[in-house]
Amino acid sequence: MIIITGTFHIKSERWEEAVNIIKELVAKSRADEGCIRYTFSEPLDEQYSFFVFEVWASPEVLEKHKQTPHLRTFFAFLQQATSRPFTLERYEAKEIRE
Repeated sequence: MIIITGTFHIKSERWEEAVNIIKELVAKSRADEGCIRYTFSEPLDEQYSFFVFEVWASPEVLEKHKQTPHLRTFFAFLQQATSRPFTLERYEAKEIRE
């Protein structure tokens, strides 16, 4: 299982556009093969920011997701809409059941 977390800081004048693009991204990404969880949220202490939390079944399905038009569109948008560099972190994990 692969977990991705990240933070995106959006220019205030691009906020509404970002919300619309992210809504479409989330809907399409959740339909991608191997997507277990795909969530964007707004931190309460950072205006015009998003936190992303993704869980993928395997590295292979994550690689397929990276090639999708919806993710490429999102990253193209970020090139002009972020107010500072974004961060992404990748973790490998396994489910623990007790």
